[in-house]
Amino acid sequence: MEKTEIIRHNPFKSENNFLNLLDLSLDNYLISDALFTSCKLEQVQGKKLVFVNCTFQACVFESLDLSNCSFENCAFRDCLWTACKFVACKFNNISWKRCFLKHNQWIGSQMDDNTLELIYGQEKSVEDYEEENTTQWSFVLNG
Repeated sequence: MEKTEIIRHNPFKSENNFLNLLDLSLDNYLISDALFTSCKLEQVQGKKLVFVNCTFQACVFESLDLSNCSFENCAFRDCLWTACKFVACKFNNISWKRCFLKHNQWIGSQMDDNTLELIYGQEKSVEDYEEENTTQWSFVLNG
């Protein structure tokens, strides 16, 4: 039987301000219709997380390790993604505004056009990081 962690306190209420999650493991969790403002998620591991109709404003995502997670109808504004790993994740109908990506891995993930545009745009604009050879790009195109 697969181990499922039980969250006794639900940090993902409808509005989350200044949430700081560090070194946490989340599995099989649905987060919907939530607003995250000025939050930091660092060294969070997640499997089969589903985010639906969520907005992330001024959030920092650092060293996330996500697999088989899904982001559906979500918006990211003024967010920073650093050293995150996405394996077989799905991004559908995502809105990105003023977000920056640095040293992330996208392995076997399905991307919508907005996400692909952000990733390709960031890849071209961060030539300084290409020398370090730390970013891996692997895509599965929708449709």
